[in-house]
Amino acid sequence: MRAKTLTHIYRSSIYRSAIHYCGHSSLARRGVPLGRNGWNAIGENTMTEKTTGDSLRGNLDLMVLSVLTDERLYGYLILQRLNEASGGRVSVQAGTLYPLLHRLEADKRIRSRWDDSTGRRRKWYELTAHGRKQLVREAHQWQEYAECLQKMLAPVLGTGPEAAGC
Repeated sequence: MRAKTLTHIYRSSIYRSAIHYCGHSSLARRGVPLGRNGWNAIGENTMTEKTTGDSLRGNLDLMVLSVLTDERLYGYLILQRLNEASGGRVSVQAGTLYPLLHRLEADKRIRSRWDDSTGRRRKWYELTAHGRKQLVREAHQWQEYAECLQKMLAPVLGTGPEAAGC
């Protein structure tokens, strides 16, 4: 079961990358990043200080749910918390956040409520019990995936001779 879950997560990530790079070049059509997320096809470091949209795709749900773990927040505060929690590496636009919040609400992972107690009418978001369970489950899945990826990349990064036995 664990291997199936990791395989699913891995395939989803590859699928998202393949969709993004499709049509840019022959390397890009095969999923080789060109000038994004660290290294390009000829081994040049292209890492930027901010995380690109490619890295965020598929992970934003988890990030947003995680900042809603301890408190209710309205949209602008969610954007601020994401930025703070990532040390400024994750910068999400409002045009990306609000459709995501609406989808999470439709999935019953969060709920919202209008409130004007701060002097301005704002829509506040909080985790539901279902959302909290999903967050914990997805966080564990992501942790396992990240550990597996670390093992696989260790020889490439020179951080250890471990085999990729995940």
